[in-house]
Amino acid sequence: MRATYLSIILYFLLLSLIKVTVEDDEFRFTIVDHNQTLNEKQETRSSVFTTEKVKTFSRGLSFSTEGMRTNSVPISTTEKVSSFADISMYSTEGMRTNSVPISTTEKVSSFADISMYSTEGMRTNSVPISTTERSPISSTDEGRTVAISEKVKRVSFPLTTAKDETTNVPASTSKGMETSTRESAVQKQWKKTEKIIKDSTRNIIRRLLPLIIRSGSDINVTSACLGSGFKFLTGIRRLKEWAIRMVDAAGKPPGGILTGTLTGFGSYDECVNIVASQNQKELFRGSYCTVDFRPPLPPKPRFYSINDKLKGLEEFQKEDDSFFRTVGAGNAQFFYFLSFRLGVCVPSTCERQDIENIATAVGKYIGLKASVPRCEVKEKLSFSTGQLAVIAVLGVFVALLITGTIVELFYSLWKDQPIQKQGLAVQLVSTFSIYTNSKNLFNTTSSAESLRALHGLKFFSMNWIILGHTYLFVNFQALRNLKKSTSFASDFAFQAISNGFVSVDTFFFVSGFLVIYTTLESVKKFSGRFNAFVFALHRYLRLTPTLLMISSLVLLLPLLGSGPIWHETLDPLVEGCRNWWWTNVLLLNNFIGEVHQKCMGYSWYLCCDMQLFLLSIFVIIPLLKDKLVIGVCVNVGLILLSILSIALITYFKDFPPVQLLINPDLSQQDEIVQVLYSKPYTHLGPYAIGMLLGYVYWKRRHLVFPKYVLVLGWLLATACNMAVVYGVYPWNNGTTPTLPITILYAATHRIAWTLGVAWVTMVCITGQGGIVNKILSWKCLIPLSRVTLEVYLLHPLLQWLYMASLHDKVYTSHYTAVYLYIGHLVIAYALAFACCLAFEAPFYRLQKLVLNRQYKEKEETKC
Repeated sequence: MRATYLSIILYFLLLSLIKVTVEDDEFRFTIVDHNQTLNEKQETRSSVFTTEKVKTFSRGLSFSTEGMRTNSVPISTTEKVSSFADISMYSTEGMRTNSVPISTTEKVSSFADISMYSTEGMRTNSVPISTTERSPISSTDEGRTVAISEKVKRVSFPLTTAKDETTNVPASTSKGMETSTRESAVQKQWKKTEKIIKDSTRNIIRRLLPLIIRSGSDINVTSACLGSGFKFLTGIRRLKEWAIRMVDAAGKPPGGILTGTLTGFGSYDECVNIVASQNQKELFRGSYCTVDFRPPLPPKPRFYSINDKLKGLEEFQKEDDSFFRTVGAGNAQFFYFLSFRLGVCVPSTCERQDIENIATAVGKYIGLKASVPRCEVKEKLSFSTGQLAVIAVLGVFVALLITGTIVELFYSLWKDQPIQKQGLAVQLVSTFSIYTNSKNLFNTTSSAESLRALHGLKFFSMNWIILGHTYLFVNFQALRNLKKSTSFASDFAFQAISNGFVSVDTFFFVSGFLVIYTTLESVKKFSGRFNAFVFALHRYLRLTPTLLMISSLVLLLPLLGSGPIWHETLDPLVEGCRNWWWTNVLLLNNFIGEVHQKCMGYSWYLCCDMQLFLLSIFVIIPLLKDKLVIGVCVNVGLILLSILSIALITYFKDFPPVQLLINPDLSQQDEIVQVLYSKPYTHLGPYAIGMLLGYVYWKRRHLVFPKYVLVLGWLLATACNMAVVYGVYPWNNGTTPTLPITILYAATHRIAWTLGVAWVTMVCITGQGGIVNKILSWKCLIPLSRVTLEVYLLHPLLQWLYMASLHDKVYTSHYTAVYLYIGHLVIAYALAFACCLAFEAPFYRLQKLVLNRQYKEKEETKC
């Protein structure tokens, strides 16, 4: 007990000897001798700390965890610290004297004449004493100064002594002490790990900082960005949570680079949600930047193959068989349309140009070209004027749908009165009735039962288009193991997907067939009257309202999410609809603007359909006037014009026979779409064949073929379609077609495909199609075929929306594609039914109501 009392007295005496000073970010304390006159005979030299045990000293104490200096001599403590004469012993986890933390790295053993305290930690006046790091120590004439790297707080120490082993200790107290000891051991390991990480981080930054400073002087970076960069480094040195999160959120070189995994996205959400602060003051936020690196490349070849080695690097590859020459230079052709991509998290005070300057300097050092397409900072949700206008219009449509449904139910069910006998206003509102429109949409009875096979053709062709777009409408930069996709091109079965572009010609064939058949039937019904203006207006009103409404929905896509490739994927689409929407109103977007500028560029199909619909007038008029020869000659002339135009364009533009999967460059594929694929003369042949067959069926509805003709027809039709689809197999395996073969296939393959479809259509609508007719004429396909227009317009938006929302890479495989295809298919049809009921069906009933009313009034006036 006397030893305890003595230790308390000496402890408070020591507190009175300590003076604390703070200088910038370093904290110092000095032990001052107030009784120097009483100790003049003692030596004033500083005590020396050995590496084994720390011995007694009289006038001053100096403690350090980094190392100690007494009279400018560095001395470190690494082992146990032994007894001090007349000085209290403090915890091995940390000590505080007059608010000064004093730390050691190992356990401190007993002091002479002083009781021993816990090796896991001490509490004086219930204040824990801990050590976290070591600091250098220096001595001066006035006293000994110890540098500590953490801020100092004033605390006081009541002392608790350890019980003697012979003292009776209650069992519960003993168990609690054991539990506390175990918990303290775990904490000690955590602290040890933290210390190792801190030391390692500081060493790395200490070595990198001079390099960063030297490099920063050569790079044009704004002062705000540079200042934030140093704050970021300071945050890392201190292991601040926001700084470590910025490092964690940055993309790292991905595994599988040699198999085509070229992107390290990092964590987009983690980055943009970071708020760096100091003393409850915001410094900056996290900004997510995309950095692309590309190796130097020779000039891009014309329609190069993914399997062709670049000519400019052939000699380089022959000189050695090193990995860099065989794998690196051997696959350099991929970098014409791909890049090494990393997502980096930087302070928001850094502009995109700052990061690009830094990336360019880094790329120059390693021999790569660098660019920064975009930097993003989290922003509050806001609405543009255009978006508010679209939301308002949608609100009006919802109100009309509800009102129209209520009005029709009121008159039809409640009052049991036909809606046709009500006033014009009631009839107009009722056209928006979901009740009637849904009955018409899901009605499986057809006005022309024999033509039900056309519904099956439309449905399966639309599914084929969606399947092809599932593979095509992707961001290849976001794929993992991309090199696996190169094997798809050489797969024989996959040619049906890669060469599925002819599926759209099935729609042109069906459209040409119906335009002749329905027009001739309508004119026959109304005693030979044909109004070309009303004929064109009906078609325009059938296509345009739905196209414009879905185009306006594109403006709302940016509100639906975010991600590392969100803006990259959707911004061109949104900007196209914001600037070029009027081309959709005129149905001329297949002639106006570049592919990447257009509003829903894939809607070229509707423009082509309208343009070919207008050309059909020159075939319909001779047929209506019984000038069959002229009508047929005009029709055949259109087919020949289509063949000739395709042949000439393919020759002069040096195009391949068709868009091949082995030619991956998107810019060159866009050129084919712009010049050839989206133009009406390319699809004029299939449309004209449809018109010709429509006239034949209108004249000979009960045509019967002999059995040998049926067998021969099926064989020829199958051979034609198989040759068209799988004829590209050798070309996708590296064989280059000759110029005559290229021109012949390009000019005739659509005609050959349509002839095969025409045979299937003819035998089915005449009741001679067998099992094929039963499948295509299945009643359940009728409602699905009625919404193919909406499905065609909606499914690319769903596919791009999925790709834009990706936050990590997608593995390249057929299984992944099939799952995506099924998901896109189901969602597209579900939304298509909703859009049909909201837009197409009401406008269709409106135009029939208005035009038929005008026609009826003209008839009454005429009479």
